Amino acid sequence: MRIRWNKDLTKRIAWTALLLMVLELGRQIVLPGMDASQAEQALRNNTLMKLFGNVTGGQMSSPTLFSLGVGPYMTSMILWQAVTLFNSEGIQNLPEEVSGFFQRLITLIIAILQGFQMVYTLRKILAATPIAKIFGTQAAFVLIILMLVGGAMLVAWMADVNANLGIGGLGMMIVPSLATSLPSMLTTGLGIGDRFEYTTVNVVILVIVTLIFVSFTVYLNRAEMRLPLQRPLVENDYAGSYLPIRFLTAGAMPFMFSTSIFMIPTYLITANNQNQPWARFINDYLTYDNLTGIIIYGAVIVFLGYAFAFVNFLPTDVAKNLRNSGDYFYNVAPGDATEQLLIRRLMFMTFFGNCYLVFVAITPLLVGLNVSGYANMSFYFGNLMILITMIDNVIEQVRALANKNNYSLL
Repeated sequence: MRIRWNKDLTKRIAWTALLLMVLELGRQIVLPGMDASQAEQALRNNTLMKLFGNVTGGQMSSPTLFSLGVGPYMTSMILWQAVTLFNSEGIQNLPEEVSGFFQRLITLIIAILQGFQMVYTLRKILAATPIAKIFGTQAAFVLIILMLVGGAMLVAWMADVNANLGIGGLGMMIVPSLATSLPSMLTTGLGIGDRFEYTTVNVVILVIVTLIFVSFTVYLNRAEMRLPLQRPLVENDYAGSYLPIRFLTAGAMPFMFSTSIFMIPTYLITANNQNQPWARFINDYLTYDNLTGIIIYGAVIVFLGYAFAFVNFLPTDVAKNLRNSGDYFYNVAPGDATEQLLIRRLMFMTFFGNCYLVFVAITPLLVGLNVSGYANMSFYFGNLMILITMIDNVIEQVRALANKNNYSLL
């Protein structure tokens, strides 16, 4: 479909471009008094923070105003959606101002926790800053956390502005970070394994596999199961409709959080408990360089695939909305029977979607057991899949906005 530009689309693109410029500017503002090179050296050793920052629009490898990025806001929205699974009736009855307040409160709490973690990692460097010498180390500790939290809340506000006035919504705030992190994900992965060597053979293989992967992922991102709907309250020749369930219902969200969840146990090991059986198991098996660890990592992706599928689709709410609107599936009673049907179809689609996610994630890791550097492709393709799904959704939105007023009367 040819895109027809209009004023609304132009304004939205201009707003998004402006917000991305402000976001990039904030990522270049180093926190006052911090030695950027020393801080980056200290943060480089914290793989978990670096990875989470890359996939959530942050810059956790450098102490800047927007280091936390949109991560706290994104996490709070996911948690809020998860809460609706258990208390859908109560959440939906809350006034918009109240639900918005709770989401912002969760964002604030997560930002404080992430800011504390980052500043704690930099505590030795922080003690030598001018702020610490003037106000004391503890006061400097709090001030830097407040700056990071303030930056995270500003990014959350920018994400809301982009959702209302721009294009791409929350995801657009992550695109620049994802795009710039792709080379490092391929070259060094998580920084804990072999480097990917840019030999002629490796580059040719990478280009071919990337082109195939992009094409196939775009196709699967748009694939959907269509459940025919009966609409008795719509009386015209075009009353036939359907309810879509996407093949990748969870999207690329499992890739955003799977590695972080997989690596969290390694940060629980200290010098005092490293000889404990559970600590030895984590050290030996929760890694990407052995078959057991790869299988566990795949299981984490499957779990998150089902979890995010239910969070994104919300079968209980969909069934309730169908009942309230009078729509139904042929030979299926509204209410509980409809909900069970939706859950079965969702589980069916998510199973095959998870198969693709697991294939993308663990195939490079398995190859990497025998071929040096190829394990890094798991993280490269994971980040690339997140980027593809977000850009594809932006393209669809641009097409819808460009052609919304261009139609022919029947």
